[in-house]
Amino acid sequence: MHLNHYPLGTKRSYVLKVDLGRAVHTDVALGMDYRVERNWCIDEDRSVPSLSDRVAAKLAALSRDAFLAQLNEQAVALRHARLATLMQQVAKTPPA
Repeated sequence: MHLNHYPLGTKRSYVLKVDLGRAVHTDVALGMDYRVERNWCIDEDRSVPSLSDRVAAKLAALSRDAFLAQLNEQAVALRHARLATLMQQVAKTPPA
């Protein structure tokens, strides 16, 4: 067994990650250096797709729970709203 940890996701996810800040080094802001240092994409792990059927079954079971489905819907909506706010702030920021 192993743990896959992906410090980077999509560019949109990274914008939200920067907004949240670092979990451990709270006094150090996330910048492009963090992304550049970790955005190598040189290793490919094909073991995860072999779990996709089991993962899909678990997700389907969880999504049938009305309370969890509502929480997930709210979380997704909050994430989209926060990203929209951050993108508006960037659009209003004059170039350096």
